[in-house]
Amino acid sequence: MRPRDVARIFDVEVSTVVEWARIGKIPAIRTPGGQQYRFRTVDVVAMLEPLTTVGGDGHGLDSAKQRQEST
Repeated sequence: MRPRDVARIFDVEVSTVVEWARIGKIPAIRTPGGQQYRFRTVDVVAMLEPLTTVGGDGHGLDSAKQRQEST
């Protein structure tokens, strides 16, 4: 996956995804020239799962979106 694809999934800027890759928040693969990042779908899904699961604490992605829509 390209950074723009990951950014779209997480509803963040591409620069945020690149920063996540740079600091190791999300595993990334560098292209042969070393200039760009690519992401494995399995890694993106693994990062997304805790955000979409609301364990009763109201801190999941679904709860955040609901709170945002209600304001």
